[in-house]
Amino acid sequence: MPDDARTPLPRAALILNAGAFALPVALGSLFAALLKTINPSGVDVSQELAYLRPILIVGFVLVAVFVLAAVVVDVVLSSRRHPFAPALWTILGVQVLGIVVFVVARLWEGAITGG
Repeated sequence: MPDDARTPLPRAALILNAGAFALPVALGSLFAALLKTINPSGVDVSQELAYLRPILIVGFVLVAVFVLAAVVVDVVLSSRRHPFAPALWTILGVQVLGIVVFVVARLWEGAITGG
């Protein structure tokens, strides 16, 4: 561990870890709005499922890229024994745990209600 406990936390690392799921969702929403505004295929965009496949693909790819980038940054900071690396892992871990709990709860709800 470095002798200087006041080593600053890289802001990009904090933003990347804190927004590992929020930033891709926001960018995916912007992509969906742009796609529905431009309407390149001329489909009825008043339907909720218009352009669902490209929106889902972009959303999942963005989440994968952001989470992978956050993990890489955390590994690099951990290997350098940065004093705030455990906090970054905790931030990312809490978000992943929250998403897992949400997905399991939705699956459980669907299994109970039959939907």
